[in-house]
Amino acid sequence: MSSSRKTVIIPLYINILTIFFLLITSAVGVVVLYNQHMNAQSALKSADQFMNRVGTTILERTQAVFGPALMAADTFSRATDIGEKPNLLTHPLAPMFFSTLEQNPGLTSIYIGFADGDFFLISSLKDRPDARTAIGAPAKAMWYTRAIFHRADGFRYSLTKYLDKGFALMGSSVEKQPAYDPSKRPWYTLARGSAQPMLSDIYMYSFSREPGISVARRFDAEVPGVVALDISLAKLADFMDSQRVGKLGELTIFEPNGQVFVHPDTKAMLISKTKNGNTSIVPATVPELGSPVLEKLYMAFLSREAGSSTALPLTVNNVHYMGSVRALPESLGKPIYLAMAVPTREFTGPITAAGRKSMIASLIILALYIPLIIWVSRRITKPLNALMGHVDDVRHFRLDKPIAVRTHISELHRLGKAMETMRTTLRSFGRYIPRKLVKNMITLGIHPTLGGERRELTIFFSDIKDFTPMAETMAPEELTTTISEYFQKLGSRISNGGGTIDKYMGDAIMAFWNAPAHQPDHAERACLTALRCRRAAQRLNQQRAANGLPPLTTRFGLHTDEAVVGNVGSSDRMNFTVMGAAVNLASRLEGLNKYYGTTILVSETTARKAGDRFLFRTAGKVLPKGVSQPVAIAELAGLQPGHEANTDMHDDLLADTRKRQTAGQWESALDLFNRWKFKEAEQRICAVLQKNPDDGLAAVYCDLARQYMESPPAPDWNGILKFSDK
Repeated sequence: MSSSRKTVIIPLYINILTIFFLLITSAVGVVVLYNQHMNAQSALKSADQFMNRVGTTILERTQAVFGPALMAADTFSRATDIGEKPNLLTHPLAPMFFSTLEQNPGLTSIYIGFADGDFFLISSLKDRPDARTAIGAPAKAMWYTRAIFHRADGFRYSLTKYLDKGFALMGSSVEKQPAYDPSKRPWYTLARGSAQPMLSDIYMYSFSREPGISVARRFDAEVPGVVALDISLAKLADFMDSQRVGKLGELTIFEPNGQVFVHPDTKAMLISKTKNGNTSIVPATVPELGSPVLEKLYMAFLSREAGSSTALPLTVNNVHYMGSVRALPESLGKPIYLAMAVPTREFTGPITAAGRKSMIASLIILALYIPLIIWVSRRITKPLNALMGHVDDVRHFRLDKPIAVRTHISELHRLGKAMETMRTTLRSFGRYIPRKLVKNMITLGIHPTLGGERRELTIFFSDIKDFTPMAETMAPEELTTTISEYFQKLGSRISNGGGTIDKYMGDAIMAFWNAPAHQPDHAERACLTALRCRRAAQRLNQQRAANGLPPLTTRFGLHTDEAVVGNVGSSDRMNFTVMGAAVNLASRLEGLNKYYGTTILVSETTARKAGDRFLFRTAGKVLPKGVSQPVAIAELAGLQPGHEANTDMHDDLLADTRKRQTAGQWESALDLFNRWKFKEAEQRICAVLQKNPDDGLAAVYCDLARQYMESPPAPDWNGILKFSDK
């Protein structure tokens, strides 16, 4: 004889209080307090030491790049032959230029500019593929020289030579009347105004189109000029980038006015600015780098009036940074500063050691609780996870799967039963009103209270042609089966298309879009759904024809306008519906299909808002019964080619080929009709009809044109067709 075993139900709060109180109090509390204490003692000291070390390295490297350039500029400006003009072959100082460039990889070019516009340049192409491409040099060229000189009559020549690594000539080119004038360049004008070597701002090199900095020194000769050396920003930027600390560390070299001097990202150093319609490339400022950290560090530098070395801690977006601003040597010729900012958490020296000690202590403490934690987690997490899955199902209105949770915790047990009751209630509730509507009301937090709001909607009506006489010949059971199958086919398309089914009325369906959920593309959704419903009805009729049953020919009407939508009824029974003149007009458009021989008629508002992915054929202006103002209407023929791939991958949503081919002809013919040119209109409309004998709209207007040719309308007729029947 078997005996039933009673399930022991343990309250959830006892489990939580007993297990996690001890765990959190002893383990987590000790670990957190220990980590906080150790981190507070070591973070600031480690940060300061590390920042000083990295800053010193960058300053030394920068000095190593700029120092030789300044010295070379000063040396060359004092050379005896500096004032000699270049000839067709070379310049007397060319060997010194080559040697200097070979010994200083940080330099890219050395050149001389004369006041009369003459010019001589030697540039290294080693490791500069972009520069080689910019000047059109041969692929294996390692050097190029350029000399600009003039004749006595002022006619100027430019001779460019490309040399290999052994200084053998690989190619050359001659340019007459070159536009380049060294005396107009920024490095020239800067140096002529000072007796000392000058360091330029960042600018775009004229020939190679690279951003760079020049060191320039004036010289006096028979024809005075300037000797200058270009410094490779790319190599200096790469070095700075290699010194970046961690993924979030940032650094730059700048001038007191905020102008960027060197930055790890060479593309960020120059920006385009437009003034008075003229666009120029200028150096970026620190705020223009797009870095909130560097911008805040720069502003702190200004407010502190930083000297040669200043520590500036700062916080950006709740992240703490150790900032530092250090002055570069005055020998560079202008005040320049190195700014660095690194998140405090990037300093992992003493902090890592403290974290390791904390982790060991935590592991020892937590190891004592491992068996208990495993046992408790299995008891709690399994039913909780199951309940969470069921909650997600209910939230997404997936109500077919019963909720059954096995647990010893009384609260979870009662929660599972309550959720099962809720599931069955919602599932039953969804059988009486549109399931999509219930889902939207739940997910959108709409409360079932009486009242409505004015909102633009697209309203949809469908109706079966001659269904009443057909129904009179059917048995009640057959009629119920037929109409239920029909509603299932079309209703599912409406729901899947985002529509809200308002009601089923006999054989008619009323639906709308843009409520309760907002749908900016509601007109497009409604038109696409109408095409899908037309296709579904056509397939259903094919099945009925195969079984010897009459077709259920369906016609549709759509209109977009403002209406009142909300809950209507009484406090104990209400209906989420839409009211207003727009509803009546949509219904009337559906009925006008009978007159025009069409399947889908839409208002001009719907056609305009639906967009050009559909083919609409103008059907004129009408004044239906019960409507006070005339409305322009159109036939929805189908999708335009190229848009069907985004629907259901079915070509039968496309507009009929003959209607697409005659669309332009149709619009021009209807324009003639509306302008009383009935003879010309009749010829064009009937030509459209000949190409497509099944075109009901063309047949109607062909007859109207012939009728008005014989008996013109009243003199005040403005193209509006008035209807007195539904």
